[in-house]
Amino acid sequence: MKKLLLAVSFLAALTLPSLSLDTGLLKQINRTNINLNGTCSGTIINAEKKIAITAAHCLSGHIVFDPKTKKEIERKPVVMTITEYGPDGKKTFQMSTIGKIVKYSEAMDIALVQMDNDNIVLKTETKLATSVTVGEDVICVGLPFGMITNFVSKGSVARLNVSDDIKGLPQGNFMMTCPVSGGMSGGAVLNDKGELLGVIQTTLAMSNGFPATGWATAGNATTIAKWVSE
Repeated sequence: MKKLLLAVSFLAALTLPSLSLDTGLLKQINRTNINLNGTCSGTIINAEKKIAITAAHCLSGHIVFDPKTKKEIERKPVVMTITEYGPDGKKTFQMSTIGKIVKYSEAMDIALVQMDNDNIVLKTETKLATSVTVGEDVICVGLPFGMITNFVSKGSVARLNVSDDIKGLPQGNFMMTCPVSGGMSGGAVLNDKGELLGVIQTTLAMSNGFPATGWATAGNATTIAKWVSE
């Protein structure tokens, strides 16, 4: 998780609004939320091709550049883990495999990684939303503090295109009120239909224990769809 302004406090990250999600959406989150290298999160967006979207900064150290020419010379493999839980919160399934980086954008801070295992069959994916609106409810999903356990929080879209006013933020992002924390980078920002609005990128937290404010890349959801399809 990038620390743009202030580090996230544990109290801020764990102080959650009341959640009420339907069974179908919970199953989708269970089956599409992934852990990357034990430190970041991601979301399956193409089950057939076994492709997940995440934050590009989660792959720091896995994309190697020539120190002289600055050209990319290697993409190292990543470890992708899916863990499912039952209604009681107990783990029912876990699978890890090696993945490869297929596409990334430092400017947008998003990347695509693909499971490199022909024996794995995925049946659930997260669809891409077609728009995002200020005030709409959002659900944030990730794996905080390096844990494997899925973590779900809720908030709303507070502001679009924050990078217009704050330098250093990726292009086309939006501000949301979901509590998020380190380790949730790359995780999904979903609407109430379970569609992907954006990818968790960085946070701003208050040191006095108020809920964290999160920044999500791709404020206009069509930006993600266009980039993925290119």
